[in-house]
Amino acid sequence: MRLLLDENVSWRLRRYLSVVHEVWTVAYRGWDGIRNGRLIDLAEQEFDVLITLDKSIPPQQNISRRNIAVIVLLVKNSELDELLPLVPKILDALDKIHYGKVMCIKA
Repeated sequence: MRLLLDENVSWRLRRYLSVVHEVWTVAYRGWDGIRNGRLIDLAEQEFDVLITLDKSIPPQQNISRRNIAVIVLLVKNSELDELLPLVPKILDALDKIHYGKVMCIKA
């Protein structure tokens, strides 16, 4: 599965997910600063899942008709120490998620 980490997610999380999946970051793709709707337009052309901390994506974007899924991480901050405990939950969600779906994962 091809995953894209939003710019608000620590790039260091990549190492823990790339054991099983192909993981890229928004910064590596050169998409820094691109707003949600346009980012999703770009991402759905190349990726299966966008992983973000942006809670505004589900209410603002209609993901149901998209060829991408979104995982929203509900954490206090984007530090790796905050994200690492979520890795098992993220991997489990990736086994279940489908295009057009949004899943929220809480710390």
